[in-house]
Amino acid sequence: MTRTKSSRTDPPLEKTDRVNSSTENYGLRDSFSFRLNIDLPVSKEEFAKFSSVLGKLVAKNPAEAREEARRQLAKLTIDSNAPYTEIDTFRFALSCVLSDRVLEGYSTLDEQHLADIGRLISSIESYIERKTQKRPLNFLMLASPGAGKSHFIECIAKRLGSKRIAAITFNMASMTNNDELVRPLDQARNAKVEDKIPLLFLDEFDSSTNNYGLLLPLLWDGAISLGQRDLKLGKVIIILAGSSPTLPEALDHAKSLRSEIPLPSGTNSKVVDLFSRINGSVLRIPEYHNASRGIDRRIDKVAIAANLLMRRFSETREMSHMVPLAFFGFIATIKFRYDVRSIAHLIDLVNFKQVSDRSGRMLWVFEPSSIPLDSVHSLRNSSLVYHLIDDENHAHGVVDKWKTIYECRTMIPLRTIGALRQAVDNEFFHRMYEIAIWNTYNEHLMMYQGEIGEPEIEVKDAKPR
Repeated sequence: MTRTKSSRTDPPLEKTDRVNSSTENYGLRDSFSFRLNIDLPVSKEEFAKFSSVLGKLVAKNPAEAREEARRQLAKLTIDSNAPYTEIDTFRFALSCVLSDRVLEGYSTLDEQHLADIGRLISSIESYIERKTQKRPLNFLMLASPGAGKSHFIECIAKRLGSKRIAAITFNMASMTNNDELVRPLDQARNAKVEDKIPLLFLDEFDSSTNNYGLLLPLLWDGAISLGQRDLKLGKVIIILAGSSPTLPEALDHAKSLRSEIPLPSGTNSKVVDLFSRINGSVLRIPEYHNASRGIDRRIDKVAIAANLLMRRFSETREMSHMVPLAFFGFIATIKFRYDVRSIAHLIDLVNFKQVSDRSGRMLWVFEPSSIPLDSVHSLRNSSLVYHLIDDENHAHGVVDKWKTIYECRTMIPLRTIGALRQAVDNEFFHRMYEIAIWNTYNEHLMMYQGEIGEPEIEVKDAKPR
């Protein structure tokens, strides 16, 4: 990925909130506005082009905003012929911020995945409200190892926190005997004593086919006998997560309506009975890229990486860390063996060095030597080698890709993302906005102001503050 290099980076954003006393609608401060001041050398024509993109990113229709966010992130990290501009750092930051507006903390811009998440949340909320429903509500989650299943459940539980949901996570691959299932079930029973509804997440339930028969009574009436104990849960939400490649095939065969269901070799016949007790839905966390199946979620990897970096430095007061856009381009285009877990591993390897800019402000700048991609030898002798895949050129292909992408040194200030996160909350699409960009060339203050979805441009003669 060859890019036009930029000689400077964005300074931090300043934010001021102004709230007037107009009538609140739907419980939201409909008159809320935010102002971001950015010192960038852009002409009136360049700003007019930017305002068109910005108008789409803050569209009243969230789906339209996400579509534009996907387009912008693809342009900046995947498309090979799109040159960088100074203002692209702002586009990048706002696009990343939009990625976890539906489910806070969980980054995705994929509309189908978001629709599936919406249905899951709606089903749980409806189940909670139905007081006469006593049987468990069961879901099946299909996802590859390292796809971030546990984190997803945490985000779901947080989203449903007002519904008094208590999340309990247990990995069935760690079981040496069935009695070890008692611990998470006791945790679920304790949650019910506290007048909460347990959300029992059983990860890797398919690690042993013997688990299928074990779970059948629990899925049917919320009760199970383990050893000398009869454990009853009653109303409970159960999410089974599996990663076996035979599960999707077995699921498809189970829908054949045949009296004799042809199952993949080695599949326990009780799996069909288990599927029949999934009265919620089947949720798939899609793979990131599969051209033959028309799946392309590479942009989600970029948003996830930005989210992970923000979490890593969330306790840093200034958050003056500068990350090259090329780093996100590498994450978008390389294949990871364990999805989110592998991306997190790469980010944990990154170090930063402290430098000062021309104004004397101290910054923490990405140190490329901290990740072992400078040579094949470095990669093969690092822990990162277990997390990357290149079926054609192996280690040489990975190293060459990094060297090609890193030719561009344009930096993304994490503080830009942080400032936007503060200004843009879950009610973003109901807010007012005002964005000011000082044009150092023509000494004009470029104003982008108006109600979201109805952008206007105003150019004023002004002096910088």
